[in-house]
Amino acid sequence: YPTRFEVNGAGFPVTRRGCVASFPVMPIAMHPTMVIDFSTFEGDSGGPVFVKKKGLGEPLVVGLVVSQFRHTEKLETFSGKQTIHHPLGLSTVVQAESILEAMKAATK
Repeated sequence: YPTRFEVNGAGFPVTRRGCVASFPVMPIAMHPTMVIDFSTFEGDSGGPVFVKKKGLGEPLVVGLVVSQFRHTEKLETFSGKQTIHHPLGLSTVVQAESILEAMKAATK
């Protein structure tokens, strides 16, 4: 909810669609993240990433959004300095299995 943009008065979030930009690499313990090709915004961190295949019932949560990729440009002129962030439409997602392993370790 980066700008309090919601689908309706009940506060439901907007669902976005993306595709895998870097397939999960095994073992997950060594590669806990993957990159998804979809735009996220500040405030989307912690949002679920899931897949839904026809005929398989409930969606499968495969990870959580943790960051976005952007190109940062620093401009300096005689009248001042400015930083511009250009979103690249790519986001880092922590794989669900990595999150589950962290939760198990925390409860030992």
